[in-house]
Amino acid sequence: MKILNNRDRSKLRDKIMGAKLIESLQAFALSKEIKLSSGKRGVPKLTPTRLRANLALLNKILPDLKSQEIIADVTQTKKVISSLPMTEEEWDEKYSKDNNVVKIK
Repeated sequence: MKILNNRDRSKLRDKIMGAKLIESLQAFALSKEIKLSSGKRGVPKLTPTRLRANLALLNKILPDLKSQEIIADVTQTKKVISSLPMTEEEWDEKYSKDNNVVKIK
């Protein structure tokens, strides 16, 4: 078994026609006609073995995108703008009942 170096791997990736694999898988999944390798038009017939082979080749040329959980602590600031002028005491009485209100000076 030959171990491939980075240069050989790059050449191999270039030879694998990713666009053709994706087109074939999409046509199969959506029952859409495409130009087949025989030159005729039709829906590709993929056996389970060919389907696994296509997916294995795609995994060689495309990065594996895994979902990642992002956790963030976010502080939300709310500003109250009144159309009527208020004194500081009126504002405190109306809006300070909520413990989450912080006065900004």
